[in-house]
Amino acid sequence: QLERSGEEIKVSERFVPPCLSIYSSELLVKLVKEIRDQVASRGHQLESYKRRRGIHTADLGARDMVYLLALRSINRYVPLLFHLMEYKQIHPWNVYAVLRELIGELSSFSEQVNMMGEREDGTSLLSGYEHRSLWKCFSDAQTLVTQLLDEITAGPEYVMQLLYDGTYYASDLSPAIFAGQNRFYLLIETEADPKAVVQSLETIAKLGSRESLPILIARALSGISLKHLPAPPQELPRRAHSVYFQIDHHSDQWVQIQKGNNIALYWDAAPEDLKVEMMVVGKT
Repeated sequence: QLERSGEEIKVSERFVPPCLSIYSSELLVKLVKEIRDQVASRGHQLESYKRRRGIHTADLGARDMVYLLALRSINRYVPLLFHLMEYKQIHPWNVYAVLRELIGELSSFSEQVNMMGEREDGTSLLSGYEHRSLWKCFSDAQTLVTQLLDEITAGPEYVMQLLYDGTYYASDLSPAIFAGQNRFYLLIETEADPKAVVQSLETIAKLGSRESLPILIARALSGISLKHLPAPPQELPRRAHSVYFQIDHHSDQWVQIQKGNNIALYWDAAPEDLKVEMMVVGKT
């Protein structure tokens, strides 16, 4: 499909042709994986809350029960979404059916949307499956899933664990995290002395993309700056033995992270028990 942009005619970035497999359209695969990853991210956040509160304690309140019920719903659908996307011949109709089920279940925790994706006044936020309007179907589903998740908890939009590959702590990033006016945080979990961790990260460690770090290391240049936060933002989970930093995403080097869709931390003095996570918080 072509569309006019000023004086130019270009291929539409919001058109998905009718197809028999999700994998026939890169755009459709990207949309569905973004939904899957966002739901999984919220599941990880609620699991973290569950670990902190415990599920066998006698003092669970109403809020705790809502979170645990939401976690049960999310945990039911995340493995299913991963399973569906592992099959290269999966039909869009099958995936859309699961998304509608997910929306129906998440609506249990919403005061604004019912099981059919409708507001109280009857306004429909989600259409039935339209084979010739796949972009609208799936993008509307993504918008509604995001809205319903936000009603459950105002936590990180995305959580990515940076895994050690022998040289860096690194993670691939979805292009979706760069949209809007998101804030980016690094959560450092270790039983090492917090003061030493902060000093080392702010003076020795280097944060950048996998592609840019070798140059930064060779030339002894600074990476993207990290600002230590004595208290984490309310959107982030509170964890024991953890130190929080805000990532300067206005840095010139942030462009390299966006271009490569990855982030990496070089820290040759890292503690052996180190766990690193990047958390993305939407604008409130």
